[in-house]
Amino acid sequence: MNVAVASTFRECFKSDTEVVSLQQDIDLRDVDSSGLCVSEEVTVYGNGYTVYTDSVLFERVDGCVKSLCVDGSIEVESSTVGLFAVENTGCIEDCVVSGSIAGRDTTGGFVGSNSGEIIDSVCRADVCSVTPGDRIEKGGFCGVNHGSITGSTMESSVRGELKVGGIAGVNTGEIDNCTVNGRVTGSVQIGGITGLNSESISNCRSDAIVSGDSIIGGITGDNSGSVSRSTSQLNLREPTFPISGVNIVGGIAGSNTGVLNYVRSNTGCIAIHGPVGGITGVNSGTIQYADCTRPVHGEWAVGGVCGQNNSSISQSISTSTLHGEWAVGGLIGENNGTLSQSHSINQSFTEIGISK
Repeated sequence: MNVAVASTFRECFKSDTEVVSLQQDIDLRDVDSSGLCVSEEVTVYGNGYTVYTDSVLFERVDGCVKSLCVDGSIEVESSTVGLFAVENTGCIEDCVVSGSIAGRDTTGGFVGSNSGEIIDSVCRADVCSVTPGDRIEKGGFCGVNHGSITGSTMESSVRGELKVGGIAGVNTGEIDNCTVNGRVTGSVQIGGITGLNSESISNCRSDAIVSGDSIIGGITGDNSGSVSRSTSQLNLREPTFPISGVNIVGGIAGSNTGVLNYVRSNTGCIAIHGPVGGITGVNSGTIQYADCTRPVHGEWAVGGVCGQNNSSISQSISTSTLHGEWAVGGLIGENNGTLSQSHSINQSFTEIGISK
């Protein structure tokens, strides 16, 4: 069905139409469009046109939506919300969201919860909380990702309290080949790509300014999964540090209990206290083939690769300049684990600050 007016747009999702094709921009502001669902057998072709809305566009996406732009600025007094849809179990491809959304918990620029696919899409919608008490799971694309997000870019800001990320607040799925350009702020478990990662992040790049209190990382705040072939990139002139927090701060991950493999931080990190590291603040997992090039500053447990190491680091390098008061090392500030085949170019400090 070809769609050129708001009334037709609403009605086609209540019929047996299997193909919806926009022919021009659609204005749904001040129009009741609640409860719209893209069922599994439906494909929506936006053809690059924009739907303007003052409410969440779709309740669910179980089918496929391609090349659709959504523009709106909304506040939603509920949890699990997105400007595009509440939940996606289908496929969203080559789509753009712009404007802003303020929700309670589990809020994303695109969807609240993603269990499907988001491909080659762009988020230009700012994400924040309705009130300061709305604490958890804010992300540029989704509050929680159980599916896959690939080839997509965030160009906005995300603000929350706990588990806040430029792509997803929490990732239990796959995030691949994504880029973040913007600002991510919160309190605990804050990251350029995800606040909390328990599955897979690969081939991603964060150029975001990331700030919070504890467990702050350029790629992910808290990693118990895998981060591979990813880079935290943004360079700002000192004394401005793109990655900043009070304690447990890292250029890639604030805290790592998983695997960091072939990762690079070209981003300066600072912690008011510590631990703070060019790659991770605290490592209780595995780090290999890591590279850090930018300044790392803190009070204690300051390391070019890791602030406090409780496990394994190998085949890594740091050319970072360092500043700290206690337990400062070219590679590791405080070492309780193992270090092998790694070296620091910094001649001002030994490779390990202290060992226990």
